[in-house]
Amino acid sequence: MLPPAIPRAPAKRRRFSWTPALEPGTEATAEPRIPGIEYPPRKSEPWAPPESWAVLPTSLDGAEESSLFNNQHDAESEGDGNSSDSDLENDINMYSLRIYREDSTFGTFHCRLSTTTAEFMQMAAKKFFIPDITRHCLYMQKANGLDRTLKANERPADILKRYLEQMGYRPEDNITLQGREDNSYLCKFSLLKAAIPRVSPNMEVEVSSFHYVDLRARKLQTVPVFLYAHANKIVSLNMSKNPGLNFPADFVQLCGNLRELRLATCQFTRFPNSLQYFELLAYLDLSGNDIKRMRHAPLDKLQNLATLMLRNNRLVELPESLAELKALKTLNVSNNNFQEFPTIVTRVASLVNLDISMNRIPEIPNAISAMGNLEQLNVMGNMLTGKLPKGLGNLVKLRELDVRQNKLQNLTIASELPALELLYTETNMVTRAHMELATATHVSFKANKLTQFRIMNPSHTLVFLDLSRNQLTELASDTFMHLPHLEHLVLDSNHLVSIPASVGSLRNLIKLSCTNNVLSLIPAELTRLENLNTLDLHNNNLKVLPPEIWLMPKLTNLNLSSNLLEQFPHPSMLENIRRQQGGSSSVRAVAAAAAAAAAAAAQRNGSKDANGPALANRALQNVQMSSLSMPATRQSSPLIRATSEVMPDSVLDYRLDGSQSLTKRARNKSADAGRVSMSPAPLKRYSISDPPPLSHSLRELRIGDNNLDDEVFTVMAFLPELRVLNLSYNELYDLPPSAMAHMRKVTELYLSGTQISTIPEEEPNAAFWRSLRLLNINGNKLQTLPSWLAKIHGLTILDVGSNVLKYNITNWPYDWNWNWNTSLKYLNFSYNERFEIKGSHLHPKVFHDHAALLGGGQAPRDTFTYVAKEQPKSDSVSDFYQLTDLRILGLLQLTIMVALPDETPNRRVRTTDPIKQVKYGMADSLGPNERVSAWDLASSRFRMADDECLFGMFHARESDTSSSAISKYLCDHFLYAFREELDKVTEQAQDEAPKADGKKTVNFAEPPSGIRPPLNAALQRSGAGLPCAARS
Repeated sequence: MLPPAIPRAPAKRRRFSWTPALEPGTEATAEPRIPGIEYPPRKSEPWAPPESWAVLPTSLDGAEESSLFNNQHDAESEGDGNSSDSDLENDINMYSLRIYREDSTFGTFHCRLSTTTAEFMQMAAKKFFIPDITRHCLYMQKANGLDRTLKANERPADILKRYLEQMGYRPEDNITLQGREDNSYLCKFSLLKAAIPRVSPNMEVEVSSFHYVDLRARKLQTVPVFLYAHANKIVSLNMSKNPGLNFPADFVQLCGNLRELRLATCQFTRFPNSLQYFELLAYLDLSGNDIKRMRHAPLDKLQNLATLMLRNNRLVELPESLAELKALKTLNVSNNNFQEFPTIVTRVASLVNLDISMNRIPEIPNAISAMGNLEQLNVMGNMLTGKLPKGLGNLVKLRELDVRQNKLQNLTIASELPALELLYTETNMVTRAHMELATATHVSFKANKLTQFRIMNPSHTLVFLDLSRNQLTELASDTFMHLPHLEHLVLDSNHLVSIPASVGSLRNLIKLSCTNNVLSLIPAELTRLENLNTLDLHNNNLKVLPPEIWLMPKLTNLNLSSNLLEQFPHPSMLENIRRQQGGSSSVRAVAAAAAAAAAAAAQRNGSKDANGPALANRALQNVQMSSLSMPATRQSSPLIRATSEVMPDSVLDYRLDGSQSLTKRARNKSADAGRVSMSPAPLKRYSISDPPPLSHSLRELRIGDNNLDDEVFTVMAFLPELRVLNLSYNELYDLPPSAMAHMRKVTELYLSGTQISTIPEEEPNAAFWRSLRLLNINGNKLQTLPSWLAKIHGLTILDVGSNVLKYNITNWPYDWNWNWNTSLKYLNFSYNERFEIKGSHLHPKVFHDHAALLGGGQAPRDTFTYVAKEQPKSDSVSDFYQLTDLRILGLLQLTIMVALPDETPNRRVRTTDPIKQVKYGMADSLGPNERVSAWDLASSRFRMADDECLFGMFHARESDTSSSAISKYLCDHFLYAFREELDKVTEQAQDEAPKADGKKTVNFAEPPSGIRPPLNAALQRSGAGLPCAARS
């Protein structure tokens, strides 16, 4: 075995002080002089090395300075939010700071906030016994992975203090001692040997094209040497996320064709002067740096600059040279420190897009009227109050105005913008808006304080209007009369008691949302919207629905949850509708057109349903409708009784449960004979064979949390195209088999929180719920689950928690067992306290016999086949090892006597805490990508105390494998970390607490005055530090 290689010492950055060799008595000149020739006198111009050499000057006293100096950064050290000198001098406290070495060991230093990096270096030389500290540098690595060399005059203790304050620490948290701990989740200080970072030899190979060079986050301190040979070819150069980057002027002068330069997040503290030599530069990005002032920035040299990105800096002013940029089109200075509007931008007449959002600007000057070419103006997140200036009305080309998150009270000036298309006013204080929007397409007044809103002139361009989260109690009757092209209307979270009848004039409306209001009824005119496909009216006070809702031909998504509905109108109720001649013709025309379309669709699809009638032959006939049957134990509802009173004798019996029929025949012939012939003709009568228009379009129906009873299932026969059905939290007791048979295409079924006690057995000629992917039947009174659920091969989510299940899971021929649904990813049995999961073995032959039974075999149950993915990995039908795709398994408050699958970053097995003192549950589900992104934590005896319970939730921002792993790590380690941090701050509180009877006491919940609650401080530190450990 070869001995380990001896690491080579890194090359030291050399400093040159070059002086040409001269003979004694001769004078230094810039060029040789021939004797006998008189030369004109000239000033002495000493030679300077190119910037790419990174030659640092010699100190005044003749001693070499440490290599930690970097002339790229401003001498005032504006980066990282250093405090002012006066604040540092007034702070006499001693702070602790942990500094790491190359071997991962560390030392703790005690210093004042004003202690500079150069002083730290001298302290480190003594503490670590380093003879030549000039060969070392102090590096700072941030939590985002970017690191840089600290300058000699920067103050590390102050930097750490600022970061802690940004995380929420306060003086009472004893910040002076926080530096002793591992704060690498914020920043990490390391003492390393000084060396020029080596460029990877493969970097040149990785650059596929020298026209577009991307060298982001390569830890570069200067431009790589290999780029010099190709500098004239570069058109676009991206060197962002290279902190401490030195961008030399000699390289810039070689880039004769560069058009785009990105230097974001390089921690520049001033505008790099070398950029002035990019004569053809059109795009410059200096975002995410620490630039505070640009007073002397040579912007006037960049005459071709069209886009300048300066967002996320610390700018308080812009240079006068900005006005010399005649080609500038886009300027972004968002998220800076502007205290007032920089008037210099009003002199840039060529500007088209201006983004000055997220600053502290109190007002916009009238001088903005000079920006005649401005098309987009973004002043979001400032401190604007009152009203916008009159000069804004002179911006005749302005198309987009964004004034969100201010405190404006008057936006009338927006009506004077002749070209305005997009108006965003969210989160202001506007109380009254009477607008003229002749050219606007999108208008949003969300989250204001509107009590009145009105559009004064007809608008033929408006397609989107958002008035949500205001204080509207009513809308004018003609509000929607002149908006013929409106497509999206949002009225959520107001106090509206009704919707104006003029909503019926919105012929192009596609989506209407009016949630969280106090609506008591829906205007019948709403049903005239032929193009409406989404209607969301949840969380209102609706008690009835107009039967005309069945006449909406394109409605696909209907949400009526959380209302007071007692019934869903039956199509037969349309026969009772009598309108005046002028109003009924349009509805009948819509119905006739929809019926014709339904007939064509039925003719195309009629052959696919062997059990269904040929709808095409009956689409335009007036087929009489029969009453729908109900179980004999329940009386017919007023809906059924009212329907039966108008039925003729020739009705069709339709049996709902296959056993009894409650069909009633109308006996009202004398009343029919006495009708006046002048009465308007009744609307078309619909039947199952000739359904109304809504039957062909509706895909998603959500009517949970109402007062509906079992009669709601009578309309299922008229909704054959449903994909999503939510009937949760209604007064439901029975599941009629015939209604289940009509749910052929339903993929998501929600029946949570009802009174359902049984799921019927499957009928011989029926196939229940074969398309289901999600079934939520939690919170009911189910005792058993039928075995035919095993035939739903695509079932991936099943929630049967909070029932009263108690059955033999090994009796799989008659009761359901999960091992036959191998596609399950979410399975919840929690809080079925009588449910027992016991071990039971299953012979492989029996497994295949049951598979044959499900698929046909000797006793066929249906025409569907069952194909097992593979033979069970376990010979037990009680465990869960057959469910290889399982992501979440809920087993709270159950009796479990089998081995459970191991938890992984992508599998959550939720079981009860052994103490069982606190009951808790989780209302969760798999997301679109079906990954476990949220992990819950529960401890009923935290710190072994009977009066302490701890609950937590850890949610990953991104739903990928690595994010799930971090969430699981936090869930597994938080208890220990929190207990440790809590003990520390509790001890501190006890030390600082006043003595009582000679003993120090502290109340955990209510610490002494002036001391921060230990819970807050410990929770903050635990939650901030663990993610960093998880990533490492």
